[in-house]
Amino acid sequence: MNELIEVKKRDGKLADELFQVWQKSVEATHLFLTEKEKVEMLFLHPDFFRHGIGTELVNYAIHKCKVTHVDVNEQNRRAYEFYLSVGFKVESRSELDEQGNPFSILHLKLKEQSC
Repeated sequence: MNELIEVKKRDGKLADELFQVWQKSVEATHLFLTEKEKVEMLFLHPDFFRHGIGTELVNYAIHKCKVTHVDVNEQNRRAYEFYLSVGFKVESRSELDEQGNPFSILHLKLKEQSC
């Protein structure tokens, strides 16, 4: 039987191990993903911001899952700037979120890669 371990130290090694767990989980459970899917949610604990983990996750989604679209709340400037930095551009904008709330959504598309 597996035992739970309380993590006392969060470091790059742990982040790499967690990424591997996430990757294996996605491969085993996300059989419904098809080409041109969009990233629905991507969250990182703030302790792991600016460590390259988000970039790795998005690159995985782009290259392994063929993701070409992502939506981001316009008010979330940090996320918006992140997605621009990894190759997305604004394709369109909605005034309301999917629940009809007045939170504008930017619909981003991966830029065409030039050879």
